[in-house]
Amino acid sequence: MTAINTQPPQELLDQPQDLAAFGPDLTLTAAGLEELAQDDSRPACFSIAAQEAMAEACDTLARCAERGDSIYGLTTGFGPHVRYAADENAHDHGDGLIAHLGAGFGSYLPAERVRAMIAARLHTIAQGRSGIDPSAADALLDLFNQGLTPAVPCIGSVGASGDLIPMAHVARVLTGAGRVLDRRGSAIDVTEVEGFTPLRLSGRDALAIVNGTSFMTAHAALALARAQRRLHIAEDLTGYAYRLLGCRAQALDDRLHAARGHRGQRDSARAILREASRFGAWEDTTRPLQEVYSLR
Repeated sequence: MTAINTQPPQELLDQPQDLAAFGPDLTLTAAGLEELAQDDSRPACFSIAAQEAMAEACDTLARCAERGDSIYGLTTGFGPHVRYAADENAHDHGDGLIAHLGAGFGSYLPAERVRAMIAARLHTIAQGRSGIDPSAADALLDLFNQGLTPAVPCIGSVGASGDLIPMAHVARVLTGAGRVLDRRGSAIDVTEVEGFTPLRLSGRDALAIVNGTSFMTAHAALALARAQRRLHIAEDLTGYAYRLLGCRAQALDDRLHAARGHRGQRDSARAILREASRFGAWEDTTRPLQEVYSLR
């Protein structure tokens, strides 16, 4: 299984086979996100298309600032403070945003959930629409590749407006002010991690990292991946029952399910028929035409 649901671009062909990539030219599936979340030894990168898109967006943002445009989070404050000018020091502006959002409470999220959240954010940033400085995007990617899991409280988010608080705990780790989970799930200061280099984030870069729905996306994607696995198991077991009992096949006729117009229903019927037919002929034509509801 691969986290990328498309053929890799030419520039990735020389990379290791298990390398995952994020970019506007690639698709990240729920199953792929789950795989990345569970395997902290698997390296990831930005595709060439992502690197180009992020650089172009960053340059465009800089040009807009140079001509005096008012830019949210860059020249202005955040939220209701948008009416005020940003802090003259871009890094102080970023520190203020992260400190403001460093709330939340409850037990820490499992490492899998946090990694899924970061992977979802990396894929969003890789689209090249946020204007984030590529060095900040690379820092988040390095954190992910190092297998460092920020300690993120399970409660605290603004929901549809953005999972600001959970992602702020990730941003805090990037700046060296946060905590990470060790192998036992206990939180330790990131400064205790050997070889970790903190990075100060500008206000706009901090905003690009925290302002999204990555927390909800990660939870939904992990739930969807589990549901898809269970669905496939149920389909296989149903097909096995059809074969074992010699059931009539009419209920699985593709024309019936195509007529209903529900793609998922049609896919399930095909999967059940495929499993039932795996070892050749199986139908017992002496059974009644209409099988019982529990099979249909």
